[in-house]
Amino acid sequence: MNKAGFNAARSPSENKGRPQKCYSLTVPVKDIIAAIEIAKKNEANNQLALVKKMRDYL
Repeated sequence: MNKAGFNAARSPSENKGRPQKCYSLTVPVKDIIAAIEIAKKNEANNQLALVKKMRDYL
């Protein structure tokens, strides 16, 4: 999700011990799901195109 820019992190305070980060979404959940759905459909269409190309060779 970091690569797609769907979330952001911040450090809440400078306390002793292990540093902690607070994560929050920068995009609504509906938009994230829509982006994932589009990516999966594109991937499936590419795979189907490769299968059709292989059938043409046979």
